[in-house]
Amino acid sequence: MSNKNNKLAKIIMVLSLALMTSVSPVDAHSGRTDSSGGHRDNKNKSGLGSYHYHHGYGPHLHTNGCPYSGTTTNSDGGSSSSSVDHEAQQKKAQEQEQEEVKSKGYNSGYNDAYLGKTSSSYYSGSYSELYQSRYDEGYTQGREKLEKEKEELNTKGYELGLTGSKINLSNYTNEELKTAYNYGYEKGIIEYKNIKTEKYRTLGLEDGKADKQNLDIPKEDEEFKLEYEKSYKSGQDILSKTYEDKGYNDAFTNSQYNSPGYQRDKYNQWHKQGFDKAIEDIKRVKKLGYDDGYSRNEKNVPKGLERAESMYLQEYKKGEAVADKEARDGAVGFSSVASIGWILRRYFVAKKSIM
Repeated sequence: MSNKNNKLAKIIMVLSLALMTSVSPVDAHSGRTDSSGGHRDNKNKSGLGSYHYHHGYGPHLHTNGCPYSGTTTNSDGGSSSSSVDHEAQQKKAQEQEQEEVKSKGYNSGYNDAYLGKTSSSYYSGSYSELYQSRYDEGYTQGREKLEKEKEELNTKGYELGLTGSKINLSNYTNEELKTAYNYGYEKGIIEYKNIKTEKYRTLGLEDGKADKQNLDIPKEDEEFKLEYEKSYKSGQDILSKTYEDKGYNDAFTNSQYNSPGYQRDKYNQWHKQGFDKAIEDIKRVKKLGYDDGYSRNEKNVPKGLERAESMYLQEYKKGEAVADKEARDGAVGFSSVASIGWILRRYFVAKKSIM
């Protein structure tokens, strides 16, 4: 029994030694692996973040799959790849993760800037400084892109406004782009309306003076119809003044009205209005002339009625003559009254002396 026991002890010792020597130093790590072959590394001792894999190899990441997926092991449990290969694989995995962090940082910064958001580069994962630098770069370029598009849309909106077309902002979700587009449009539409307003004012004035009203205004220009009508009336006022002036002038050469017989009745009416106005002015000038002459006032023809100066002077002389005559007649009357008084006085004195 003792020999059998000794043999069994030796077998167990040999097996134990074999098992101990078969474990590779590369496989050791400070923690058990889970069912996926990895474990958490909260203190990031490996430099790979808060979680990495082993399953028979050194610590590594599965960014795009396991970098050791194509590696086989020897019958004794060792890896067929050298430690140098393991380090290269690990470095490659780290570089790959770094590239993903940089890409994520840049894209986040670019999108935040382009959408008009305030810069916010908080990141809790590995390589936060790398993320930060790429975020800032992306934010700068995103902002440059946004400013360029705002300028382009401002010009586009302005050009649209100049055509008088309606604007459609429903396709723009970015508020800064929408604002820039609308701002340019408002500037353009104001210029468009000013140009159209001036056009119809000029057209209305010319049509009014020509007495030819244009009623064929395009539907899209209906909002400018009132400007046309106001200017047309101004043109008609200028035209009526022309005929009134003719009638007014005629009154100074002929005191009796004779119709000129224009083809349009309103022209004859305007002519008659001018003639009647001149007659009233002439009457006023004559009266002023007579009153000034009668009162011995300084000669003063009313301003604007200089053409009636001869009439004024003629009436002035008439008034002056009447005043002179009344003065002479008054003097004669006074003399007669004085003579009668002297005779009466002499009569009473003689009568008293007789008595």
